[in-house]
Amino acid sequence: MIELLVALVLTGVGIVATLATSAVVVREADEGRTGSIAVSTAANRLEWLRSHACIAENGRAAGPRGLTEAWSATLQSGSLRELEDSTTFMIAGTDRTLVLRSRTPC
Repeated sequence: MIELLVALVLTGVGIVATLATSAVVVREADEGRTGSIAVSTAANRLEWLRSHACIAENGRAAGPRGLTEAWSATLQSGSLRELEDSTTFMIAGTDRTLVLRSRTPC
């Protein structure tokens, strides 16, 4: 009889541990997905800026999952244009900012 109670308690602890681990895995996967969306958004914006005429420009946009984006293209000396995209997103209640920069000839 005591062996059965011990087995039930251990099984219950195992199930609770499995559920707790599953919650962590789901949260981590969601955070990874959000970070991936931020990187993809910033990279797409830089490609979009590269495809435009060689002018200075800037702007802001809101994206999925509360993502906000600010970008700029500034003219540099020597026929270069500096491109920058700053993407802010939230992971685990904390704002994170990803900044991608690139230079392209005019």
